Amino acid sequence: MAIRVHYEDDIFHIVSMTKTISSGIELDIDSDVFGDKVIEDVIFLDRTIQTLADSLKENTHLIRRTEYLRSLLRAEKLFVSLLDTLVAGHTSFTIALADQKSRFAQMRDARLAESDELRTIIENRPAEPHTPELVSDEEFSFLLRNDEEHDTKT
Repeated sequence: MAIRVHYEDDIFHIVSMTKTISSGIELDIDSDVFGDKVIEDVIFLDRTIQTLADSLKENTHLIRRTEYLRSLLRAEKLFVSLLDTLVAGHTSFTIALADQKSRFAQMRDARLAESDELRTIIENRPAEPHTPELVSDEEFSFLLRNDEEHDTKT
């Protein structure tokens, strides 16, 4: 059975979670209480972004694929910014996350490489053929007949 992925909602939630974590680490909250949760959420976001990217790369005939790729690129950019902040250590979590710095740096590098790949896919997508809206002779006759009937009744 095929699984339906709700890209738009999934990407929206990724962006929301990333913004929440980014806002949280700017506060002077207790890293002993929230440190593990931040690490878990960052790992979750990294895996989820990768899963969505892989799915979008595989589904070449997906309607609105380019739109989803662009949205995912924006989400990745935001996530990379969060990772940059965590790697730089300019937060109240610096000590609690010190042992995760190299892992976050690897995630950042992987996300940057993934972003480049997605950009390339968007840039190299085949041009969508422009098919004009065609009205068949029967449809045209039906439309005109309704107008003529309306005119004769008034």
